[in-house]
Amino acid sequence: MSFLKKFGQRSRERAFTDRANREQDPDSVLADDDDRDPFSVNITGTLDLTIPDDESNNATTPTYDAQSPHLLPLNVDPPGTVHVAFEVTSAEVIKDQRSSYVLYTILVSSSSGVERLPTTVDRRYSDFEKLNSVLRKKHPHIMEDVSFPRKLLVGNFSSETIAHRSRAFEQYLSHVFSVYELRYSNELAAFFYLNDAKEGYSLLCSEQYLEAISLFEKCLPVCEKLYGGGHLRVVSLLHALVVCYHAIEKLNKAQKYAEVALKSANDPVVDEPSIALIKLSIRLCWSLGKDKQDLEKRLQELKARKINVDNVPDLKDIVKLKTLV
Repeated sequence: MSFLKKFGQRSRERAFTDRANREQDPDSVLADDDDRDPFSVNITGTLDLTIPDDESNNATTPTYDAQSPHLLPLNVDPPGTVHVAFEVTSAEVIKDQRSSYVLYTILVSSSSGVERLPTTVDRRYSDFEKLNSVLRKKHPHIMEDVSFPRKLLVGNFSSETIAHRSRAFEQYLSHVFSVYELRYSNELAAFFYLNDAKEGYSLLCSEQYLEAISLFEKCLPVCEKLYGGGHLRVVSLLHALVVCYHAIEKLNKAQKYAEVALKSANDPVVDEPSIALIKLSIRLCWSLGKDKQDLEKRLQELKARKINVDNVPDLKDIVKLKTLV
C-alpha cells in the first residue's frame, strides 16, 4: 500500500510547510528520475451544469457521468485571447514499494468558462522533465530562455525543495504557454490531456462508449481551459461525446452536447463534421420532441449555397476516421 504524506493547499505567495521532517530512504533520493507511467494523468476538473435527465433510470449504470455534471456553455473565445494561469495548489509525497516521489496538483484556470469547479491535473517531476526534454529537442531555439528546476541527489522531499519546485513549475508552464508554437504543440497537449483523449478515441472506435465518455469528460474541461471553447480540439471532443451518448441512447445528453458544439463551431459551417452534427441534431430534436426549425433552416441555407449535404457521412463515421487535431 502506498504511503501518502499530504502537503496542505497554499496560496501562490505562501511556501509549503512540512508537518515533520523525515529521513529519506537511500533508495528514494533519486525518486524523481523514475519514469514509470510517463504522463500519467488524473484530471479532476468537471463541466458544471446539471442537465435534467429523465433517461437515467437505471441505478446500476456505471457512474461514467456521476463525477462530472454534464455540460457547461463554453465561451467561444478567438484563439490566443484566453488568459490561462497555472498554480500548484498542493503536493503529496508518495512512497510505494519501488520508489518515492512528489505528486504536484496543478490548478488550470482561465478567463474562459466558469470557475465554479476547479480544473486540476496531477503531475510528478518526471512528467515535467519529459515535457521539457521533448520540447527542447523539437524547439531548441525557443527553449533556450526557458528555465527548468534541476534534479537533486538528496533533499527532493524537503518542504523547501517542494515549495521552490512548485513556484518553478508555475513559471515554467506560464512561460511555455506564452509562446504560440509551444502553446498549441502536441507535446504540451500530451502533458495535460491528449493521451487520455487518444485512448478515448480508441475506445470509441471499439464501441466501448461508457469508458470513452469517462475519458472525454475528463479531458474536455482541461482542453477548454487551455484553448477556449471555440478551438477545434474542444469541438472535436464535443463531437465525440455526442456520438458516444447517442450510441448508448442517452439522447438528452447527446442533444445538449450537440447544441454546445454547434454554438462553438465557427460560422459559416461548411466542414463535414459540422454538417453531420446538424443532421444528427435534427434527428435528436425530433426524437426528443424539441424544436428543430432553426436547424432545418441552417441545413437549407447550406443547400442553397450549393453544398451537397446529402452525401456527408454520419458523424459517428467521421469521428472514427478523424485523427485528433
